[in-house]
Amino acid sequence: MQNREGQLMASPFSVREKRGATVSAPLLWKEVGPKLAMADYTIETVPERMKKLRGGDQLVPVLEESPDLLSALEKLMARGKG
Repeated sequence: MQNREGQLMASPFSVREKRGATVSAPLLWKEVGPKLAMADYTIETVPERMKKLRGGDQLVPVLEESPDLLSALEKLMARGKG
């Protein structure tokens, strides 16, 4: 898990070049908890996991949205964050 400033972010479903070949897998909230282990998400396990999820790739709905990016940018600029 890479949640720190200055850390590069792995794209969804990218394979890490390391022993076990773990995969950057988007998670459902119900999967997040004390037993969460990166080692459970590998190039061998993630394809089967995707088949079990409704529709396979849970990121598809995100790609179908059309956010108003200009409005979001204007709001950030107004707050001095742009």
